[in-house]
Amino acid sequence: MALARRHSRPSHDASGHRAGAGRRDFRRGRGPVGDEEYHGGRPEDVPPITRTVLLDQPLSPPRGTHRVEVRRIAIAPRQAAGLHVHNGPVFGSIETGSAVYQIEGEPAVVLGPGDVFHEPEGARVARFDAEADGVTFLGYFLLGAGEAAEIEFPGR
Repeated sequence: MALARRHSRPSHDASGHRAGAGRRDFRRGRGPVGDEEYHGGRPEDVPPITRTVLLDQPLSPPRGTHRVEVRRIAIAPRQAAGLHVHNGPVFGSIETGSAVYQIEGEPAVVLGPGDVFHEPEGARVARFDAEADGVTFLGYFLLGAGEAAEIEFPGR
């Protein structure tokens, strides 16, 4: 994206009007960004739909999934979920904020908006600690017929 330049006289847009005249001036003397500049090219060069695989996680052991329960979970700033274990696999996606995530015996990683994660069935999740900005995420609990999502906190 081009940076706005300072001019000794007002800049004008393609129609000859002073940039920003009669509308909000979004970027120092220039009007709103058009599709071409926003997408970095011509509008017809931008695919209408893109699909990106973020996680392709085999389940071990394989399980029969009857339903998926989706929860929005918020953890306050600097709060730790504590060591915990789920009775089934949990997948998640960070919406806002950030958290330190660690499966016991593996390195810790910081998850931020758009990051995805997997907590395997029966795995000891050593950390899911909200950072200074807190964290909100979607958790997808894969459940068998008649099964409820359960969480244990060993050592409590």
